[in-house]
Amino acid sequence: MAEISLVLSDLDGTLFHDDKTVSLYTKDVIAKAQKKGILFGISTSRALVNANKFGRE
Repeated sequence: MAEISLVLSDLDGTLFHDDKTVSLYTKDVIAKAQKKGILFGISTSRALVNANKFGRE
């Protein structure tokens, strides 16, 4: 089985709660994956200017 090297997530209805927040649990899972060298990114139909601000949080 191949190792995971990249995880992409949609924002609305997937990564975000209804109020556009991300749970502490999800943030922790992402951080642990990144420490293992797994890249994390977002895949969204939002305009780049709107999506960029979420990638920095």
